[in-house]
Amino acid sequence: TWNLATGKLERSVPLPDVPSSIAYARDGTQVAMAAGKKLLAANAADGKTVLEIDAPAALGSVSFNSDKTRLLATGADGRARVFDVALK
Repeated sequence: TWNLATGKLERSVPLPDVPSSIAYARDGTQVAMAAGKKLLAANAADGKTVLEIDAPAALGSVSFNSDKTRLLATGADGRARVFDVALK
């Protein structure tokens, strides 16, 4: 997260590969990232990883459903996958 007032980086989340997609949950409390075959979710406030899933193919876009119980991700194999995650 960048502090716009100071222009300084305040926190970051290490990723295993270049991210193909990043999505915030509607309430802004979590962020999901697709990077290679990894699907990760982290707390937006502190950057702590709360979920890490290995997918069978490289991932493209990622999106939360409205109550953060599922993540939808597209794959390089032409499939869309729904992951039950129930993030609170």
